[in-house]
Amino acid sequence: MGMGSEAGQPNVGLLSAIVAFAIGGLLFGYYSGAVDGAQPGLNAAFSLRDAGLGFTLGSLLIACFSGALADSLGRRAVVRLVALPFLAGASRES
Repeated sequence: MGMGSEAGQPNVGLLSAIVAFAIGGLLFGYYSGAVDGAQPGLNAAFSLRDAGLGFTLGSLLIACFSGALADSLGRRAVVRLVALPFLAGASRES
C-alpha cells in the first residue's frame, strides 16, 4: 500500500520528496526572515532602488546553497563568486 516495493520497506522516493519539501519550506521561512531584517540596512548603506535591492537580496540566496560549491571549489573561490553579483547590484544603483 504505497510503503515500497517489498513489505515493510519504506518508499525512499516518497520520503526523499517529503524531506526535500520540508527543507525547502524551512529555508524559505529562514530566507524570508533574513530578507526582512536585511532590507533596511541595505537601503541605508547603499541607497538601493527596488530593482537593485531585489538583485542584491537574490544574490544572498545563492550564498545559502553554496556549501556544495565550497566543497568542490574552496571557500574563498565561492565567496568571491557570490560577492560579484552582490557588488554588481550595489554598484549599479549608486
